Amino acid sequence: QAVNLVASNILPGIAEQQAAQARLRSLAQIEEMIQAERYDEAQALLRDFQALYPDDAEAAAFLAPLADGQARQTLYERAVALHEANDLTAAQLAYQQVQASWPEYRARDVQARLEQIADRQQLMLLFAEGEASARAGRCEEALAKLQTVRGRDVNFQRSQLEQYLADCN
Repeated sequence: QAVNLVASNILPGIAEQQAAQARLRSLAQIEEMIQAERYDEAQALLRDFQALYPDDAEAAAFLAPLADGQARQTLYERAVALHEANDLTAAQLAYQQVQASWPEYRARDVQARLEQIADRQQLMLLFAEGEASARAGRCEEALAKLQTVRGRDVNFQRSQLEQYLADCN
């Protein structure tokens, strides 16, 4: 009779309590993955969780932050890839979009990358102006610009730069 009492009254309560604790652990794990920007893992956990608890309001509350985080991360990673591929204008636009949409997201890194792009674009413009001056025979003007380029980045268009400098000396 004691066994029946335990089986019918106590065990279901323990099982319910364990299920509730497992639910809370899963929710905490999903939140932790989102905070750690591990969005693919968070999405998989959330999908599994919603299969078990389809109408859970707490789980539904993670959908917006998850989507926002994925969008932010995707745009940032795209900007970095464009930057690494030397597509500076597209990278600049993508970083500016990250900065406008999520001002606090990797703020120092995004700003530093925007400054690198602006510096590189300025260097490219200065080189183009120096090159045009050299080709037009305006050597004094060309030397000033090309020497500035070399002073800022000794490896920038090095062989062409050295040739233009040699031609003007």
